Amino acid sequence: MIRTTAKDFFSFSAALLLATIFTLVFNLPMHAQNVADIKVHFSSEVAIPNQLLPPGDYVFHRVDANDPSTYEIEAGDGLKSYGFVHVEPTVREDKGEAAVELSAPDATGVRMVQAWYGPGENDGYELTYSGKDLRKLDELARQQVQSSGSLPGQP
Repeated sequence: MIRTTAKDFFSFSAALLLATIFTLVFNLPMHAQNVADIKVHFSSEVAIPNQLLPPGDYVFHRVDANDPSTYEIEAGDGLKSYGFVHVEPTVREDKGEAAVELSAPDATGVRMVQAWYGPGENDGYELTYSGKDLRKLDELARQQVQSSGSLPGQP
């Protein structure tokens, strides 16, 4: 029969506690920002599926590290979520700085976020817009023109 003393139990518990603390201290910072997250700044209003984003800083945050098809778009300070978007993988020709591709302005002046790429990466993510998304964006842009008297992105 194996005899366990209080000293042996304490030694085991202390070692287990230290291993747990070590694991938490060195793994939590890695989960704070996913490597697939990208920070962007828009100087004028842009569109994402179903809504218009005002000028400002944003973080495109991958929701699940194992599933690159869903991103959450958050305000740069992390205090507001603008929702979840579906993306598809895409590839660009030239590696370069982190980049966001925008569409040409539509009739109301709105530019849609098309894709984004991390710094030095050829691989990126392309937003998918359904017909319903496009109709909603047209409606939002028209409402803004009617209420402000100017096109989105213009004073």
